Amino acid sequence: MKKNYSKHILSLLVFLFVAGQSFSQDFDYKVERNIKIKFSHVFDPSKVKTDAAFTTVQAPKPLSNDSSAKSKKNYLKFNKPYNSRRTTENPYNDSLLRPLNPKGFLGARSAGTPNDNHMAISNDGLVVSTLNQSILCYSEDGERYKSWGLSFMTADNISDKPGGPIANLTRTYDPKVIYDPLNDRFILVFLNGTTDENSLIIVAFSQTNDPREKWNVYTLSGNPLKQINIWTDYPIIATTKEDFFVTINLLEEGKGWQDGFQQSVIWQVEKKGGYNGDTLRTNFWYDLEYQDKALWSICPVQGGMEQSDKEIYFLTVRPGDEINDSIFMHKIDNTLASGQAKYSVKQLKSNLPYGVPASAFQPKEGFRLATNDARVLSGIMHKDVIQYVQTTSAANTFNSCIYHGRIEGVGTSEKVYGNIIQKDSIEFAYPSLCYAGYGENDQSIAITFSHVSKTVNPGTSVVYVDRYGQYSSVIQVKKGDSIINSFIADTSERWGDYTSIQRRWNKQGELWAVGSFGDEDARTSTWVAQVIIKDDKVYFIHPDGQKAKAFPIPSYTNSVNVEVNAEEGVEYLFEIFDKLGKKVVTAVRSDLQNGTHLIKLNNLSVRPGLYVLKVYADGAEIGSEKIMFN
Repeated sequence: MKKNYSKHILSLLVFLFVAGQSFSQDFDYKVERNIKIKFSHVFDPSKVKTDAAFTTVQAPKPLSNDSSAKSKKNYLKFNKPYNSRRTTENPYNDSLLRPLNPKGFLGARSAGTPNDNHMAISNDGLVVSTLNQSILCYSEDGERYKSWGLSFMTADNISDKPGGPIANLTRTYDPKVIYDPLNDRFILVFLNGTTDENSLIIVAFSQTNDPREKWNVYTLSGNPLKQINIWTDYPIIATTKEDFFVTINLLEEGKGWQDGFQQSVIWQVEKKGGYNGDTLRTNFWYDLEYQDKALWSICPVQGGMEQSDKEIYFLTVRPGDEINDSIFMHKIDNTLASGQAKYSVKQLKSNLPYGVPASAFQPKEGFRLATNDARVLSGIMHKDVIQYVQTTSAANTFNSCIYHGRIEGVGTSEKVYGNIIQKDSIEFAYPSLCYAGYGENDQSIAITFSHVSKTVNPGTSVVYVDRYGQYSSVIQVKKGDSIINSFIADTSERWGDYTSIQRRWNKQGELWAVGSFGDEDARTSTWVAQVIIKDDKVYFIHPDGQKAKAFPIPSYTNSVNVEVNAEEGVEYLFEIFDKLGKKVVTAVRSDLQNGTHLIKLNNLSVRPGLYVLKVYADGAEIGSEKIMFN
């Protein structure tokens, strides 16, 4: 595969050092355009006569991934009294916000460590679940249709396994899968090898909407710059309408995350060629620097309600810092086919800092779980809002918890707001999120993550965040049966590197999550869960252009809710008039941030009858609605 385009890397590099009036002076980058990747082969799962016999191995990792900041937090946490008091969890009207979890089923188990589980579901309800070295296909009811080892998809010609001529296959790991609703296909990515000679990125496109049928397989180099002792690790994937993106980290062999990290790079791949089994056209973006420093672990932002037409955003933080408030927002502004795509990045500041998390306690004394760092693990974008999640540390307990960030006004005047999800003494890690709203101004999302504590075995949880930023309770969709202690000869077990939650695109309010739990044998197992969101407020979606709306109508409690699509710095006036035109209620809010807000006008001194609500923004009327109090 290296021969396919290594000469282009050496001779056709397009150096795009950012300069001039149209770009900031703070960043630069390089890109090689239109690299052509030859089709490798077709993989046919039907030729795997029996389900794969999965081996139990540890996935590769840098020799040390504890920064000095993480070591400090571990020391402080492990040498302080155990604190089980409640910290923050104040769910609003949980009967509406609580996610329902009607069914779930056991996914892959004992396929290695860490539990790198991922999943996707098609419109027809076919579930693809991946874990380290394996891929499994299920019905939505949990019937296991087919499974095979990832190595079956890449075996060389002398193997008795089905597959094609991909040489130097040594170890497969880090699988990610996504369903593309526009083309009704699946895309799978996984890695092979940990040296400069055998590091590969394997990309497979399903030929149909059934993952049990044939796949078109390609390889990208895991050492695309042909450097000595460099390999590829930790892919993250996303799609736009035309393109597919893979971001990865280039690491130096035999070193840790901090000293071994070289840079994060982006592969931009045209989807059409992959689905057709043609030569792939790709762009390779690299040397992505801000103020002469490489940006670490770039997370692509997936479209929420729909895939983006052209542009795509990416997020980076300072994942190894003890505390930081920086968020770097990258952008590729056009399709590969346009030939005009450009890269840019800007630094933003969050109102709430994040920090590298300490390791998590398990119920068995001395046994803990690794939480990695504070990198952005998942992001989605709807309208002009990006929401993202990462693991962070609680300031008062040093417990591992979830950082939920929100970037308002993307593309204009971005502002970043953060919130930390934590509960009692339970620790959380490895979050992912997906869009859970109904379009328009609805920014509802769902977040899944792993949970554990000194009294709670490791399992999987979900939280729903409604359009007003109100959080549901933390719902445990799968409780653990035991601690996790698969086979590592120490007490700091690798818990996992990621989870996944995805929409079923053609069924509103139906989400599917995959996470890990400790089974009865203290092994890491995978749980696939269907999550149904029940939120009656979705019926009050604003038409485009409408800025304020009241509900419920009629009201039986002398209270009314007003939903406002607000702009920061604007004063909002709420007035209620009786049928004679007399003003009976006045309320003012001048502290609203950009976005959709719920204003509660409670315990109003009004008699039963018909009234009129009027809403003003800096003196201009933006909404008027008749209200009936019964």
